[in-house]
Amino acid sequence: MGSGETICVTGAGGFIVSWIVKLLLEKGCYVKGTVRSSERSQHLLTLNGASDRLQLVAADILTPGTFDSIFEGCDGVFHTAAFVPGNNTIPPAQIEDTAIKGTLNVLESCAKTRPKRVVFTSSFVTMKFTPKETPESVFDETFWTDPQFARKELGDTALSPDTYFKAYVVGKTLAEEAAWEFVKTHSLDMVVMNPVMVAGPMLQTSVNATNEFPGDLFLGKTIVIPNHVTLWVGVKDVAKAHVLAYENPKAEGRYILAERAMHYFDLVVLLKKLFPQ
Repeated sequence: MGSGETICVTGAGGFIVSWIVKLLLEKGCYVKGTVRSSERSQHLLTLNGASDRLQLVAADILTPGTFDSIFEGCDGVFHTAAFVPGNNTIPPAQIEDTAIKGTLNVLESCAKTRPKRVVFTSSFVTMKFTPKETPESVFDETFWTDPQFARKELGDTALSPDTYFKAYVVGKTLAEEAAWEFVKTHSLDMVVMNPVMVAGPMLQTSVNATNEFPGDLFLGKTIVIPNHVTLWVGVKDVAKAHVLAYENPKAEGRYILAERAMHYFDLVVLLKKLFPQ
């Protein structure tokens, strides 16, 4: 990645992508960041280099053609904008629809403006929910979530957190499948990042859904620790992986981003050690 390149980043105010913007600016890039709310993206304006090389642009990811002019002249596109389930009232079916339509709108604009490479933020959930999974399974990038299997395995209570998570899983899976089909048809160069649960310091001022669990621990809201093992990865490593995926010409296909498996109890013990106060 050469200093002076122009990179567009969708959903620029989010947890992971804020760190991506920070790294791109540190490398001397000019960054266009699309945002839904300028109020929630003000933290980006305080980053080193932002005053000279960061432009925030309001964009509705569901509006066809909205990225045509934004992507014009961009060397690369990082598509990171996504709905993450939390406390909300969005109908689950709309979550799936938004994931697919938003991704295709971004890629349709890429097909017109022809960036050198698209780096797409997907998720490990697009691999996790499959009948192929057994206690002995070793997941790799060939695994794909089966949407029908995921719908059966995950919760069904209307507007429950489980239902939102199911919609997130299915939406991310269908969106990534649609993305691969699109770039194949339109000869676009795309690399996909599939991170597991991402944790770490936040640059933004509002707590994202991923950090709600450790946040609730600190605030004393979580009384019962889930008896569950989760895969974790640090947010700074995820941001670096995105930048490397753009920089390395040999990068291709999908990449699982994972650092360790940890039981929630062990996470609590670690957090207590790091933050005894």
